[in-house]
Amino acid sequence: MKIGSILALISLTACSYLTPKQLFFENSPLVVNCPSQWNYQFMGDTLIIDYDSLIIRINYESDSVQEIDFRVLLYYFNKSRNFLSSMIDNLEIRWGPSLIEMGNISGVKAVVNYFQSKDILVYNLHHSHEHLFTVVAFCSDHLTEDETVTEEIISEISFRGNVNTAETNRYYNNFGKYSINVPPDWEITENQSILRCRSPLVSKFNNAHCNLIITSNPVDSSFDLQYLFRENVNQLISSSGLIQAEVIEQGYDTIDGSESMWLHYRYGVADYTMLATSYILIMDGISYTLSYHSPADIFPKAKTDCEQIIASLKLGQNTTDLLPDSLTLEEKNRFINYPGNYSVIFPVDWELIYLNPDQSSICFISPPENVTDSIQENFLFNYSNQCSSYQSASDFFEDYVDSLGLNYPGFTVLEQDSVLIDSTNFIWFISTIDQPAFFEKFLSYVTIKDTFCYLVTFTASKKTFDGYVNLARKIMETWNFQDFSANTSISDLDEDFRYVNYQGNYSVIFPPNWIITNLGKIVVAKGVLESLDDDFQENITILTRDSLGIFSNLTDYFENNLNQLSEQTDNFTLYQQGDYEVDNYPAKFAVYSYDLFQKEIKFCSISIYRSPRIYTITFQDYPRDFQRHLPVFYEIMKTFKMI
Repeated sequence: MKIGSILALISLTACSYLTPKQLFFENSPLVVNCPSQWNYQFMGDTLIIDYDSLIIRINYESDSVQEIDFRVLLYYFNKSRNFLSSMIDNLEIRWGPSLIEMGNISGVKAVVNYFQSKDILVYNLHHSHEHLFTVVAFCSDHLTEDETVTEEIISEISFRGNVNTAETNRYYNNFGKYSINVPPDWEITENQSILRCRSPLVSKFNNAHCNLIITSNPVDSSFDLQYLFRENVNQLISSSGLIQAEVIEQGYDTIDGSESMWLHYRYGVADYTMLATSYILIMDGISYTLSYHSPADIFPKAKTDCEQIIASLKLGQNTTDLLPDSLTLEEKNRFINYPGNYSVIFPVDWELIYLNPDQSSICFISPPENVTDSIQENFLFNYSNQCSSYQSASDFFEDYVDSLGLNYPGFTVLEQDSVLIDSTNFIWFISTIDQPAFFEKFLSYVTIKDTFCYLVTFTASKKTFDGYVNLARKIMETWNFQDFSANTSISDLDEDFRYVNYQGNYSVIFPPNWIITNLGKIVVAKGVLESLDDDFQENITILTRDSLGIFSNLTDYFENNLNQLSEQTDNFTLYQQGDYEVDNYPAKFAVYSYDLFQKEIKFCSISIYRSPRIYTITFQDYPRDFQRHLPVFYEIMKTFKMI
């Protein structure tokens, strides 16, 4: 909005544009920003707005013209002139029609003169070679000012598009056995039986939104559609919360193959007239009511958007059946946590992140569903071997829930129960945090096994949680406990095979079948090829430096090494970094990858500082085998000793 130019106009319009109201055409996508002090009236596909002696008539013509050129615009100009001639005698074209441009709006403009030297401005316009519309302004004695005001209004005309109801925005409700595509920018609040969806602000003039509410409830088999419909109408008419509720029309329709009855009505709230439409249907013993409402002046937009959302409704489906094929679980994707003595299967396209090198905290993260996906579904696995204070899983559960309640106001446990997984009792619970800044919902599992306690938490947005909770349970069903100390590559770390480097003042145990090459300050240990198809030997390099050089501390030294790698290698990617400790000495670790001889190699590097020396131990492997071999590297690092 060009505020400066408006302030230069006549006083009646100077302030009116500061709070414009949006006017929506019912049967076309045309949206007009009307000054709030102006009067307006819809007459079919025509909008008439006026203030004092200026009257502007806006008419939507078409969105189906194949090609809009000067010839087409002249046709609509002659149509406008014929319309004016039918009302007014002795019209005279004083200027035009001539081509004009106003941002995304183009077309022709003419000035027509009639009795008493009054002028009519005629605009035949199109928006982005798609929408055709006509603006006719009946001017006062101030043609220049009226022309400026009219073109300001034209420049603010827009066209509402379709809401984003892509499959990637699908919301699932297991209680009601339905799913629906909700635009990502709509706000969602829910409980088991009620889903409330609210659009972003549509009109700043009256702080108006579009609202869609879906309720689902089990019903007795004796109830039929007509009975439920009558009950809804009676409740509507008798509701004390609605003022002057009035049924406008009703009828039948089909939603996802099921017969429904609909009701269109108006009611009053405060100083506003509201319009609403409700659909009622029954399927498989569940009744559904889908209602949308808004202030009357924006109802055409509410109708367009909400009907499009309702068209995406799917009924009677198990939400896990709707998950993409990439979320299937296969044994070949089993992740083994050697230090934690457990394994679990994850979807192949979920990313694994080690939150600390000893694997006591790891996270699996799903890929983003779309560019607006702000909360990626994820699993967080934690274990600890310092749980002697807990006598049972119940003790662990109660202590953990109490701590969450203290640290997060609004924390609420919605459901809880126990389940046997791999012959071990887990306590599971679903929770949320009832605060405006929290949009997540959680499924957690806790248990105690031998000397370990385990805490597993699945996180999703409140919007998508019901669609993924069955998958989360399915993943947990693949959980296995196992003592992995019998793993060949780890059990072979015998003290008899400890390698001692006297020059570097350290020692470390490698598996007996690894090949060790001493190059002075660099030591390289290579694993064996696992098969004839194995084309890369995972290896560990130990580099010893006599000092930190120009750097005053380990952090600066380590960060500089990472920066040099990012600048000097191709496709460098840093996955994570953090603090570590080796043989009670401070250390830093990082996981990263880059291309080496046109092949991607993944690394885990640990730098240890024992003044004045610094030791950098780096493990490298192909990405496909990296996670499988990484636990061996961590076990080797546990044997690293300073001498």
